[in-house]
Amino acid sequence: TLLKLVDASSTAPSDDYRAFVVFNPLPWLRTEVVRITLPADVKGVWRDVTGRILAAHPVRSGNEICWWVKVDSIPALGYTTIYFDRTQRRHPQMITDIQVGNDFIENELYRVTANSNGTVDILDKTTGMLYKGALLFEDVEDAGDEYDYSPIANTQVLTTADERAVISVKQFGPVAATMTIKLNWRLPEGLTEDRQARSSRTRAVPITTTVTLHSGMPRVDFCTIVDNRVKDHRLRVLFPTDIHTDHVIVEGHFHILKRSLELPSGDGWAQKPLPTNHQNAFIEVNDGERGFALINQGLPEYEVRRESNGATLCLTLLRCVGWLSRGDLLTRAGNAGPSIPTPDAQCIGEHTFHYAVTMHKGNWVQGRVQRRAHEHNAPVLVSEVPSGGGRELPAALSFLSVEPVNIFMTALKKCEWRNSLIVRFYNASDEPQTAILRPFRKPNGAYLTNMNEERLR
Repeated sequence: TLLKLVDASSTAPSDDYRAFVVFNPLPWLRTEVVRITLPADVKGVWRDVTGRILAAHPVRSGNEICWWVKVDSIPALGYTTIYFDRTQRRHPQMITDIQVGNDFIENELYRVTANSNGTVDILDKTTGMLYKGALLFEDVEDAGDEYDYSPIANTQVLTTADERAVISVKQFGPVAATMTIKLNWRLPEGLTEDRQARSSRTRAVPITTTVTLHSGMPRVDFCTIVDNRVKDHRLRVLFPTDIHTDHVIVEGHFHILKRSLELPSGDGWAQKPLPTNHQNAFIEVNDGERGFALINQGLPEYEVRRESNGATLCLTLLRCVGWLSRGDLLTRAGNAGPSIPTPDAQCIGEHTFHYAVTMHKGNWVQGRVQRRAHEHNAPVLVSEVPSGGGRELPAALSFLSVEPVNIFMTALKKCEWRNSLIVRFYNASDEPQTAILRPFRKPNGAYLTNMNEERLR
């Protein structure tokens, strides 16, 4: 565990240095920005294991300072140590790719510009493509239940295209920049009593989105906070791409899927096919030359619309309904379960959603999309080395690396039957691959097992 690593760290703190272990839970080398909170009266600079000063920026909040620190080359499925050096009280000026303006943030790969309605235009500098109108929110009635979505006969689709947003920009020194976009969107209170229309009465639903770019990182991060005050609706965020394609790339269970955007006819089916579908960490549209991927953290429902100007990616944030099951859905015949009221399924209150986009040349493998998605969803962990920490392990170490990029590890665990480790991984590409596993020390042996962890050879 991280705490055991910290206790065994070879670098104990002193009066002049505080040591922090930065742990990478993924089996490849990565660079990340970490946030560490210290007392506001403590001054110093951040250093890596070689003594090099790291890019960092302090953000004061009351009696504390949250340091944003860029940590390079964190070992695969391992850790490194960074140090807060109190003998040098001022950080030197550092060259950075981070740029900001009144309505934009920028790093060496992307430029994100906010529009007055709260949407953003994203310039991918690697391809020269400008993706306009991203971060558009869409709301539609949901007359369904906890099993399935259902519209009403006269559906009412609303978007934030004509809203007015409040936009603010902040730069965190050489490390990162954020843009905050605030909307106060009025939405129907719910369905009418006969469930045939949306209410004429509306309530304000505040939506605050923070867009973040980190120095040198090929990802645009979004954090959306919705204070949901209305019922019987589905809220989604949309990303138009202008990429023309007939399929979508989807991360599934132990596989990367290629799904057609053409729906089956559904003739003779008990339930008609719907354009929404399931994903794990990402979906991507790609025309063979460039790709646009939408990454999510715990938001599995998506839809890809084929429109005249290209594919639009739709990510479901909220489905708010009041019944476990109903028998009057337009999308399903009969009940899927008991007709029990579930008022808490209206999801009234504040909700926070994390998602991101990445754009690239080539296909999803060349764009390292799966790795970028899991870096978003599996952040590095940080813990301070306590006074009197042990000296068993070096200041930086990789326990296990897995290559190449399309070999993806899904588990590392102790064997149920023996005193050995089980490593599960799969080939995410369509081509045969040779997997290369590099443990931190030479093992006594390596065996192929089945899923029961029984040795085959």
